[in-house]
Amino acid sequence: MSNTTLDGLLVKLREPDLDLRAMAASDLLDLLKKLDISFMKDEGKQCMTALVKLLYDSQSHVQNLGMDCLGQAVCLVDAETAKEAVSSICCEIQQRGTSAETTALSVALRVMSGRISEDADAKKVLGSLAVPIASMLSNSPDMPSDVAVDVFAALSDVLTHAGAQVATDSEVVNQIQEVLLSFISHSNLSVRRRAIAVLGAFVVHVPGEQSEKALAIIFQRYEA
Repeated sequence: MSNTTLDGLLVKLREPDLDLRAMAASDLLDLLKKLDISFMKDEGKQCMTALVKLLYDSQSHVQNLGMDCLGQAVCLVDAETAKEAVSSICCEIQQRGTSAETTALSVALRVMSGRISEDADAKKVLGSLAVPIASMLSNSPDMPSDVAVDVFAALSDVLTHAGAQVATDSEVVNQIQEVLLSFISHSNLSVRRRAIAVLGAFVVHVPGEQSEKALAIIFQRYEA
């Protein structure tokens, strides 16, 4: 993709007119699907920043296009840029709380983690996403249930496909264990089920003492 084409579309994404924004996002999505080379670092950052902003657009149609674009673009940028985009989304989820845009943000997070886990080249970034996701869960225990389910789906992708990488950071492992154990008693059934499923992924895919402790705690609660 030429810089001129990319710059032109990113400018149009900021148009006040809904139709122009939607057309630009749709055109960008088409281009991203056809692109077979990665972005240069600067243009990748510029693109991801613009796409994350679409997630809190006033129109749901534009938000949806932003999600789809991020799902394509996240495998075309370097690992640092991908992590920065995920961190930005996690921060926005924390700050926006129960606002309507929070759902678009959490769905985008799920779409991105799923897309990365399917891409052999991009998969190496997955382990680093555990930090912003776990921190956001720790700091947002009262997030809407549909948002929590999306976030846990993203965390499940991380643990399932990059558990060994996550296991190298004991602080992150401890944080993940604590947050998962705190959510398995959640008042919402869907959240509780998802947290239990992710805890299972933690036990299976993250080797080490903490996963064994988590398994022991599960058995204790079951016996009780």
